[in-house]
Amino acid sequence: MVKAKVAPMRPPVDTLDAYRISNYQRYWQLYCGVQYPGLPDGRSKRLVVNYLAVAAQKMAGYVMSPAPDYRIDDPAAAAAWQEVAEANQLASLDYEAALWASVVGDAAYRLGWDIATQRVRITACDVSQLWARTRPDDKRIIEWVAQRYFVQQSYNHEPGNIPDPMPLQLGGAQYNAYGAANVEVVEEWSVDRYRLWIAGSLTQDKANPFGFIPYLIVPNNRKPGQYWGTSDFADLWPVAAELNIATSTFATIIDYSGAPIVVVEAAERTDALKVGPGQLWDLPEKSKAYLLEMMTAGGAQLYVNYLDHLQMVFRDLAGLPPVAWGDVEQGGGMPRSGAALALQLNPLMQAVARRRLLWEDALKQRCRMAWAMAAKMSGAADYTTVRVELLWPDLLAQATAESAHPKA
Repeated sequence: MVKAKVAPMRPPVDTLDAYRISNYQRYWQLYCGVQYPGLPDGRSKRLVVNYLAVAAQKMAGYVMSPAPDYRIDDPAAAAAWQEVAEANQLASLDYEAALWASVVGDAAYRLGWDIATQRVRITACDVSQLWARTRPDDKRIIEWVAQRYFVQQSYNHEPGNIPDPMPLQLGGAQYNAYGAANVEVVEEWSVDRYRLWIAGSLTQDKANPFGFIPYLIVPNNRKPGQYWGTSDFADLWPVAAELNIATSTFATIIDYSGAPIVVVEAAERTDALKVGPGQLWDLPEKSKAYLLEMMTAGGAQLYVNYLDHLQMVFRDLAGLPPVAWGDVEQGGGMPRSGAALALQLNPLMQAVARRRLLWEDALKQRCRMAWAMAAKMSGAADYTTVRVELLWPDLLAQATAESAHPKA
């Protein structure tokens, strides 16, 4: 009895990892400054002190700016990688990926072969449109990846100008066959298979031309036993929300102090009382009027102290001590020795070291994937067995230079 061949089904990307995707969207909104629920009512201040965005940018800068150097034993392999790095502007791309990982919790790269330039193309992927499945016994190994993106109908390329099976290489006639303004494209990759879905229809189903899955996912603060990472904002957001509320409340109190509230006691009618310079009030017997003082008895300093405390908690949770923000006064003054500065920067150095552990493995793997793809697609020499070492910049020297120019 011959079994009928079952046609492949489009990956259910609309429902996969819904919780992870919703977290990505929430954290991205926080980064963009959308940090209050609903719309403003117009009656109260809703100030946003976006420490979240600044903390993410600082951490990404300490991890990836300046970019690490690659020490490669083979000169020919080193030259080949340098060409790839310069063509793809990897220094800026890696900072962008590190920032993306800090904000939403994960970053991803995609490698492809560009026929027009005959070189490896490396791009950063939107992880909210990326799905992956790992080996059950080793979550570090990816067995399957799906990526979704949308292409405008006018997005066209002459057939053959862009290599197969990269998304940009799809023929213009394929897109023109659909009448939608935005066409959904889903790519499905495994080690031995590649499938392409356009507008829900399977248009390509063939062997993987690269021999490996050309994606690299870098998790941020990955929890033990998990594959996907967690956003820096997961711990920082409650404190950031309280900072917004406290700052808005303090600003409102200052506004009221500039235009104080008049309190009238033991008076039946107050509609005839007008507030302004030179106004005279005729008050009934035993009535009294006074201005409501909201900043007396050290009230203002109480709010300032509370805001300072919230900032301290935020910096501790972020692993960014005062010196990392240029605040040398709160950090005890500008250290006069490297040992003193290292002691103040110890939380930051530990946080950056933990992140660089994950990034180092990923960047080494990306280097070998680029060599393997070039060897497969162009017949270039295979350098995948060449030893690669990453040389990270000295964080202490970097912080010393930044601390030498404290904030005004």
